[in-house]
Amino acid sequence: MKAIRSFLVLGLTVTGILAFNSSASATCITDACLTVDCATDISTSKCPVAGAGLTGCLETYAKDHSSYKVSASCHTGLWDYWVSIESSATVLSTYPALFPSSSGSSGLTPPPQAAALGYTKLALNQGGSAGWDIDDNTGDAGHVWYQGGFSGKKYAPGNFSVSDGVLTVTNNITGYNYNWTLSTAETAKNAQKYVGTVFRRGYYAEATISATTPNTEGLQKGGWPAFWADSLPHFIGEAQWPGQPAGFEQWNECDFFELWQTHYTFSMLSWYGHSGTSTTACASPYCRVGNNNGQNNIPDYSVGKVPAGTKWSDFNTYGSLLVPATSTSDGYSEGYFNNSLATGKNTWAPYKSSATPSGLKTNVGNQAFSVGDTQSDVIVLGTGPDAPMKVNMVRIWVKP
Repeated sequence: MKAIRSFLVLGLTVTGILAFNSSASATCITDACLTVDCATDISTSKCPVAGAGLTGCLETYAKDHSSYKVSASCHTGLWDYWVSIESSATVLSTYPALFPSSSGSSGLTPPPQAAALGYTKLALNQGGSAGWDIDDNTGDAGHVWYQGGFSGKKYAPGNFSVSDGVLTVTNNITGYNYNWTLSTAETAKNAQKYVGTVFRRGYYAEATISATTPNTEGLQKGGWPAFWADSLPHFIGEAQWPGQPAGFEQWNECDFFELWQTHYTFSMLSWYGHSGTSTTACASPYCRVGNNNGQNNIPDYSVGKVPAGTKWSDFNTYGSLLVPATSTSDGYSEGYFNNSLATGKNTWAPYKSSATPSGLKTNVGNQAFSVGDTQSDVIVLGTGPDAPMKVNMVRIWVKP
């Protein structure tokens, strides 16, 4: 069965044939800004659409192309409305999106540990029915995931694939790639020095992952399955530690999930120093303070506690709560396994720019992880060459 449908595009009506037969393979609409292949679930476009007070980008969703969705800003992956469009190119009806929206109306329920702190708005939702928006190495703004990261290195094709809503992350890079295959931002030659999305503390991050246990632990094998966050300022040259020599940086890293041969870890790390100079006085390239191995008067809360018999190859959900410090309370982080608390609580005091490297080494004033409250995080997915990782879902919950 076929039908003629029209779309309002920049005030013009674009008419095309929509095949209701989902097995059809021919492209049934081709326009300067819209191409629809009737055999696919989603045909991404950059078509402005207007009607009933709505403006944004049109994207097909249903295989029979009987329904469409509109985003307020093109290609954010954060959809505001479903719309049905009749042949006269007017909006027939609107109703709340089933996927994330900029208004927080997603139809999804936040995990209880996130909801308890008011983190009820979806700032990022990828996987499953929501699909995966991955930049094809164009460097264009508006995508959810990027391949280049901040290394300036575009990874070779084949490091990820998507099938039935599941992302598979691999690694065919020679040498250690810092467990960095896809990230929510990458370097750009613009005023802000990056494209993509970053997140300030005050969020809950979760991912549903099926992982392959690495054959060998350590950097010599090129990496391991990981879902984590690193500091944007470090990558764009804006992590200067006040009062220290030029180029002396300080930033935080949070590893929500790293899989080793016998366990997974949830780690907080504070990095500092001046890479490539003697001022670091640590193992190259930077000094580090962390919650793993009980370093520097910080309790070891890094090993995630999971039920006996847990299989890493099953799809399990790994979550991380990052709560910034306030004038009246310490900040803290916690790790969750299938929505059950799996780690102790890492805490930090409000940030003080007057803190010194010598004090940080012993966590004087509980300052090891406080600088992260002043910086934005890039969310990262990556793995090693012998440990493919499947990801069914990634979500970030924030306050409305």
